[in-house]
Amino acid sequence: MNSKVFLNYLYNLSYEILSLVLPIFSVPYVSRVLGAYQLGKYYYVTAVVTYFGIFAVLGTVDYGQREIAKRQDDILERSKTFWDVLVFRLFFIFVALIIYIPVIFFSLAKYRLLYIISIISFVSWACDVSWYFQGMENYKVTALKNGMVKIAATILIFVLIKSQNDVWLYTLIYALAGLVGNLTMFPYLKGSIVFLRPNLKHALGQFTSIFGLFLPVVAIQLYNSLDKIILGQFSTSRQVGYFSQVQIIVNFCVIFVAAYGGVMTPHISYLYQNGNKRKTIKNYIQSAIKYVYMLAVPMVIGCLCIGDIFVPVFFGPKYKAAIPTLYILACLIVVMGMGQLQGQFLIAINRQKYFSFATVSALVINFIIAIVLIVCFHSGATGTAFATVISEIVATCIEAFYLKDISGLGSYFSSFMHYLAFGALIIVPICIIRIVFNSHLLIIILSLIFGSICYGVALLISKDVIILSIIEPFINKFKRK
Repeated sequence: MNSKVFLNYLYNLSYEILSLVLPIFSVPYVSRVLGAYQLGKYYYVTAVVTYFGIFAVLGTVDYGQREIAKRQDDILERSKTFWDVLVFRLFFIFVALIIYIPVIFFSLAKYRLLYIISIISFVSWACDVSWYFQGMENYKVTALKNGMVKIAATILIFVLIKSQNDVWLYTLIYALAGLVGNLTMFPYLKGSIVFLRPNLKHALGQFTSIFGLFLPVVAIQLYNSLDKIILGQFSTSRQVGYFSQVQIIVNFCVIFVAAYGGVMTPHISYLYQNGNKRKTIKNYIQSAIKYVYMLAVPMVIGCLCIGDIFVPVFFGPKYKAAIPTLYILACLIVVMGMGQLQGQFLIAINRQKYFSFATVSALVINFIIAIVLIVCFHSGATGTAFATVISEIVATCIEAFYLKDISGLGSYFSSFMHYLAFGALIIVPICIIRIVFNSHLLIIILSLIFGSICYGVALLISKDVIILSIIEPFINKFKRK
């Protein structure tokens, strides 16, 4: 594994792990204090605000990251790109804010305060320059600064959130956390770019290229938030709460799985721009596919084995109705992990039109199935989960098809079966633990520990290439000492 990529992976993974670990402490507390109804209001408003965020930033995150990556070695060219992208973002964020203001006044009274607080998110988007540092393959800045802000936000939740009436404060804490996190990155731009007089006309001239990456961003965000909005309109806030809380568990795992692909995107863009051999890129992509399976497969099996006791322990006994939703969404750990990886690679090698086609197709399928199941069959959170799974599978399969000349379709199946065989081994220790112990919390902890040990040892014994590539740098460093 390339040393620079590996270091960025560690920074990105550390940040993602922190993002995953903090909810372990805050989510059970918030679920009990605010309750499913108040959390449903928060998630509903957040979903609506997300729509405005989509149109505010368009496809500038992926576009900016990719274009900066191509120009890493030229400070003038990357500075020009930086100012163009920043001015472009500011213009459309301002337009989105003007459109957003009437939403506050015409919204239901129970949501109005949350909408007003969410104006802070627009300021946060304007101050976000993380795409620049990601393009420069400098994940240290984004990881350390945003990590500290997340820790502070979590502490504030425990200190300030005390009753169901504090949902407005919960919204405010997260909105301010995003803004402060973005502001802390600005000092690190000094010396990395030079000031060039912004030119709005020239910046808007990038619209066609940015819009090419806007469609997949729209589709992804729409079917991430559309389910919650349909649930909120045609079902209940409680169902929104069930679905959203279970999504936290799934996203907890997906982010962990997708960390490697995130740092690979600018590196692949750099290699592709500088004419590196196709074989080099192919090796990176195939290794990334194996990495996703190595982490995701045992996570899915673990969710299926202990999901029935994990949900009430983590969220509280009132969330038992969400257990079937977790069983359905669990497979997304593999599907979304692979889908995000493939989408990032398609963008990196300038095949974003296929990424757009995949995500738009998934959006349409998700909308149709969700409407039928939620409106016609009143299936609530479980119906929403089923619609999400089907749409994500469709998107992932389409992406795999358009990467087949590089990745090879055969590698998907062979790698999946390889890690499925080893992943199945964790069922044995988990079943024994469930029989021997009665404490649900103890069962969860021991299952995670011994399941991981069993899986890891099996991979080491088989000399799995991915696990060896991960531990090899540490072994070499130890030998040098």
